[in-house]
Amino acid sequence: MQLPMTTANRKQARSYRRGRTRRVRSGSERRQGRRRTPGRRSGFRAFQGGSRPLFQDVYDWAGKIRTVRMSKCGNPFCFPENIDNQAKLLFGQLKKDKFLAGLEVKKFADKATHFLSELNVIHAFREGNGRTQLSFFLLLADQAGHPIDLEDLDPEAFLNAMIASFHGDEAPLAALIQALIENQPV
Repeated sequence: MQLPMTTANRKQARSYRRGRTRRVRSGSERRQGRRRTPGRRSGFRAFQGGSRPLFQDVYDWAGKIRTVRMSKCGNPFCFPENIDNQAKLLFGQLKKDKFLAGLEVKKFADKATHFLSELNVIHAFREGNGRTQLSFFLLLADQAGHPIDLEDLDPEAFLNAMIASFHGDEAPLAALIQALIENQPV
């Protein structure tokens, strides 16, 4: 089931573009006050909790796991009845991997890429998955000793790399993450 281009929101924005501008503005303002590391609470519930502050002014259901099936460009995301289990498995592996701390840059980029691509396939929320994933990833990278400056991020290249990873090609995203860590132009 695909959602319409507009979604009911608290700001009563009638167009998708207008609503997106408001989401980005209020979300980025909140995100700036949220630069704490994932720490021990880095499981799926912590990730879920990270979505609410970004979107609570826009959606009543911000931070809640989606209950509808979704796809994008004909590609289905994880069915809602499987989200909780798949997310627990993914975050359980992240915990086993010690939240990717202490890894050299290439190994970190490879493992972080796999984590992000799997998290994207899970697609836990109706709206705001990419921004919530990016916020969590930035905190994870920072805690793992690989801080990333968003000023160096090319949004279009990142989106294209995430789409490629959805289809099983993780190499572009891994290269992009490695370049961001090494402060190389992307």
